[in-house]
Amino acid sequence: MNNNQKNLHAGRRHFLKQMTQATLGAPLLKGGLAAAGAATALNAHAASGIKNVVFVYIPGGAPNGASNTFTPDSNFNLKGASAGLEAVKQECVFFSRTAVMQGDSEFGYIGLVQRTLGGFNAPNTIDLSLAAALGQTSLFPYLHLGVVSGTESISTYNTWSFTNDTMIDPRMAFTRMADSQIGASASEQLRKSLQVNSAALAKLRQGLSDFAAPRLQQNQDALSQMQAQLDNGYPAGCDLKQTAWPAIALNPNSGDNFSQLMDLQIENISLALRCNLTRVITLQMGSQDANFYTEALQMPYNQVIHSGNTANYIAYRNYFSQQLAKLILKLKNTSDLNGNPLLDSTLVVQVSSCGDDAIRSGSDAPFMIAGGGSAINRGRVVFAPKHTQILDTVAQAMGVYGSIPAYSTEGPLSGVLA
Repeated sequence: MNNNQKNLHAGRRHFLKQMTQATLGAPLLKGGLAAAGAATALNAHAASGIKNVVFVYIPGGAPNGASNTFTPDSNFNLKGASAGLEAVKQECVFFSRTAVMQGDSEFGYIGLVQRTLGGFNAPNTIDLSLAAALGQTSLFPYLHLGVVSGTESISTYNTWSFTNDTMIDPRMAFTRMADSQIGASASEQLRKSLQVNSAALAKLRQGLSDFAAPRLQQNQDALSQMQAQLDNGYPAGCDLKQTAWPAIALNPNSGDNFSQLMDLQIENISLALRCNLTRVITLQMGSQDANFYTEALQMPYNQVIHSGNTANYIAYRNYFSQQLAKLILKLKNTSDLNGNPLLDSTLVVQVSSCGDDAIRSGSDAPFMIAGGGSAINRGRVVFAPKHTQILDTVAQAMGVYGSIPAYSTEGPLSGVLA
């Protein structure tokens, strides 16, 4: 066995140990899926049909601020940095005049990337908070993926504790998902947990108001899907041990492979969501320091941002919009296990760490969401003065606003949820 193989197997063992401790090592719901579901339903509005979220991080903001190069105009025409989203723009909600916040203050300089997902406004960044609230019914509470991003995550526990679990090698990410699917011994443990929690859920249904029903039904659906898996095996295409990985080996640190690596990570995201392996994913394109390049523009992104050449900056930022559009289209064209477009039950949330990296500004940052089906008023621009309000709107759409710490004092935005 060569060193690469040894490292692969060691990585698998470490990851499986973590996953066993995090998920299968305790009762599936810790006696609490039904209780947590009821609390969520009674304290938050749930947008019917939305069950998954994918946060997509693109560093560097937008040239001259989002309103100049990214946010659509009054006729919903896209601009230079967002032109690559043309094919999916009717699936999107773009946010205007958004300031990146740190606590109650607009963030005026670059660094401290954890603020992007609200790390200074609540104990945990929103992806980790959602994983804690929604991940009990998934094999993976959350997944962190990267494309030429390095392994440092933008996600933090307690503001300063960064996670270090970003998987930048798509093949390794696929292998971890496949290796962690439930085996025979774990199935028996899961079966017992299902029996306990199904009984608890049935009991909890008695006497609850209709307001609680949508959230309880999501919990029931999750239990039903797991029971069906135990009884009938994995749905078609979801037994990853029997799924062939594309015969391609790529250096995950090379910008020459950026588009191909993105395509493979998109496949991983689609599989993970379709097969109910997770409900929460964070994908990082590049890194905060921006010391990376792509095959489209060979000059390092950080150098482009500070070169004074706005045209190159716009071209680079639009390249990332094109990559994002590929993800949105993949989810739109992939059916979930009920035969519906996966995008209808998924929110794609594009975030950035600043407004314009060239001038170290936290104002006018490019944020947008896509998907969510009829639960979201898509194809429009919505004024969002603080990026933390966007995060609260995502929590509201996922049905957990009020059950996880709020990220803004103003609360969710109006006009986004239908």
